[in-house]
Amino acid sequence: MFAAIIGILSALYSGYAQSTAANKNAKIEERKGRRAKENAKINAMRIRRDTRRRIGAAKAAIGANGIAFEGSAMDILEAGELQGERDAQTVLRLGEQAADDAAINAEVDRQRARNAETGALLQSASVLLSK
Repeated sequence: MFAAIIGILSALYSGYAQSTAANKNAKIEERKGRRAKENAKINAMRIRRDTRRRIGAAKAAIGANGIAFEGSAMDILEAGELQGERDAQTVLRLGEQAADDAAINAEVDRQRARNAETGALLQSASVLLSK
């Protein structure tokens, strides 16, 4: 009987430890997802700011050289603005994808936690029934 109690306690403790570790991993993944989104927003803002600076400097140079803001000059500036916005959107999209991946990993870890708990209960029942 003593061996059965030790077996049951061992199974329950093992399941608890595995479940706790998996739940901690899930929380870490959730934080990773939030950080990925935050970093993407910061980087997108930086890209947009740098694009505005480059376009502003280009406009100043065009004006200083007496070139009219029309035709090719405007096309070049607009292309630069569009490319900067595309870069910012790409960074945001990659941040969202990283956050989605982290959310999936967190859910997998939560499922591992539930599986560990269930496994521990089943193993405890098995030990109990075998004695």
